[in-house]
Amino acid sequence: MAKLGSVLVVLAAFQWGLTGGIGSLLMSWGWEAEVISFWRALVGFICMLAWMVLLGYHKVPARKPLALLGWSLLAGVGAPATSCSISRVSA
Repeated sequence: MAKLGSVLVVLAAFQWGLTGGIGSLLMSWGWEAEVISFWRALVGFICMLAWMVLLGYHKVPARKPLALLGWSLLAGVGAPATSCSISRVSA
């Protein structure tokens, strides 16, 4: 099982670098960084959702649903706030 984890980490690193290169290419073609980030996040979410459905995670109830909701909201608010602050600094 440890070998599978290492393979998955290497695969994730490869895909991260690949999407970064594709993103750079798309930016040279005139795409906005926000659009590229949106599509990267959407494709990642779809892949993660498919993985969770295949493994059966959707059947496991959360032990602390309020904590999960709170952290999810914090992450959802933090991502756009970080993007806005980066955009203001680079402008």
